[in-house]
Amino acid sequence: MQDPIYVQITMALFPLTTVLLVWAMIRRARLFLHRAQLTGYKPSEFTQWVVGQSLPAWLPWKFPVLLITLGALSFWCVDWLSETALGVTASGLALLWTLTLGGGREVPIKKPLVWTPRVKRLSTTLFTISLAVLLAGAFVTLSPLLWQTGWGWVTGSAFNGLETWLSNPIPWYMWVLVVDMALPLWLLLALFVNRPIELSVQRGYKKAAKKKLADHPGLTVVAITGSFGKTSTKYMLAKLLEQRYSVCFTPGSYNTPMGLCKVINQDLQSHHQVLLLEMGTRHPGDIAELCDLAQPDLSVITEVGAAHLDTLGSLDGVQEEKGTLAKRLKPGGALVLNHMNPRVSAMATWGPSNKTVWMAGWVEESAEQGDGEHGNGGRNGEQDSQDMHDEVWAGQKGADRINQVTHTHVRASKPTFTPEGSTFALHFTPSRESIHETSSTESLETQSAEISLPILGEHAVLNFTLAASAALQLGLRLETIASAASSIPEVEHRLQRRPMGDHLVLDDAFNSNPVGAKHALDVLVRMEGNQKWILTPGFVEMGAEQESLQRTFGEQLGQASLDGYLLIGPKQTSSIREGILASNPSMESRIHTFRSTAEAQAWLSEHQKPGDIILYENDLPDTYNE
Repeated sequence: MQDPIYVQITMALFPLTTVLLVWAMIRRARLFLHRAQLTGYKPSEFTQWVVGQSLPAWLPWKFPVLLITLGALSFWCVDWLSETALGVTASGLALLWTLTLGGGREVPIKKPLVWTPRVKRLSTTLFTISLAVLLAGAFVTLSPLLWQTGWGWVTGSAFNGLETWLSNPIPWYMWVLVVDMALPLWLLLALFVNRPIELSVQRGYKKAAKKKLADHPGLTVVAITGSFGKTSTKYMLAKLLEQRYSVCFTPGSYNTPMGLCKVINQDLQSHHQVLLLEMGTRHPGDIAELCDLAQPDLSVITEVGAAHLDTLGSLDGVQEEKGTLAKRLKPGGALVLNHMNPRVSAMATWGPSNKTVWMAGWVEESAEQGDGEHGNGGRNGEQDSQDMHDEVWAGQKGADRINQVTHTHVRASKPTFTPEGSTFALHFTPSRESIHETSSTESLETQSAEISLPILGEHAVLNFTLAASAALQLGLRLETIASAASSIPEVEHRLQRRPMGDHLVLDDAFNSNPVGAKHALDVLVRMEGNQKWILTPGFVEMGAEQESLQRTFGEQLGQASLDGYLLIGPKQTSSIREGILASNPSMESRIHTFRSTAEAQAWLSEHQKPGDIILYENDLPDTYNE
């Protein structure tokens, strides 16, 4: 029996409750749109994020609790509550849920959702799919009642069926909750639906970028890639080239096809003489796609090391992918290689035969005297052999091996590292072919200059030799390069010094890899300060090598005997903790584990002292939150 007052209350609460339930759904949809953006809109990576999270991360306990409660009301409480009283009770519960718990708790995020045109298209598709499913549910729950009244639209009996439906909205509320719970599925479907649209949009951007480059025939295209070091090298080279040329270069870590298209289509102007592009990769074929967009006149390859092993498979896969930049070099172009990494220096044989090859690196004084030692060895941990040493510095021996392509050598020696940066000698041994037609350099004798580089870390010296090689190839004088070196700015979030009141932060948040992390740790150990801390979530995307590399890093941390280790993510950093304790068991009381960077920072603010130095080594996106 239906009480009229209950019917009126339920029908009044129904639209408000529905609106609030949908509002909670929209708030959750923003979360999944954000994760889709962070995973590059790739269905496979978005799925990996969903599967890799613990269930409460994307399906909080409140959903099944409310769903079960509504079901219990509908099926077990009907004997002692009237049908309309059930409707009022259900509406009250749903209202309470949306006002107190619905939509999820706001949590701090590092990089907020950016409402790009692509996100707007994706959100439109997601809204359309969700609305269609909701309407289907409304039809399913309403149609039995309409069937009972004979679908009597003319006689008005259908209105009675609708009234009956509204008086007991529990099935409808349950359906809205189910649709909300399945939001990851609807977003995954939206990604697939939008894929043809996005490919069409991307083709349009690429076509426009290629046309603009074709209309700029005098432009020199310089491309840089590497497992690490490419962004820092790019900024160094941009600063050097600006001493002579008008340079357009990709900002930050813009290194994807759409990032390059944006710079070419929006930033490249007719007065620019050099286009400097950073080219990144996560999957086989990425570099080839970028070279199809802008084929380089000069290619710089910084490193082949442990990065993106989860998608490229192995170091061989990384070498093959990075080496595409050498293979796709324009005939007659120039190739700058890091001689300290055997996998990179081996690329001298790749690509067109009529090219100029520059070998760059740094050695300690003993290596210059010919003892065959390379100081700290390759940055990826692979020691160079005596044959490699001969090939790099003897010149003709290397040239014989690669069908007489030209070898030119740029090397740094006698480096001195300080808290302000480094000083070293830079040596340039030119070949006749490497002398740029507009350069005043005519002597083939080795030239040297003293360099003062205001950037921290040993890796900065190697990056500079690569940048200097490219600048010399494009006609800059060694004296000009030496003069400009002292004004090269630090790259944001790449071992950047950031004074923060009475303490110093070493911000290496965007530059974390096994080699770079070791260099950053060395810098921290060398610096004078009160307490020394490290805050790190470790490394990611290392494939099968992940645990081993993390443990090795932990052993290095333990040997450094820091005052505090702030590890982000209990599961993510478990192997780092093991490594610390394996190398230095006395450090156990100094290890502190947190679930987020925000938690660690809050704890640190209560324990740090004036004069402390804090190294931020890597900062993972929100998709890695535990």
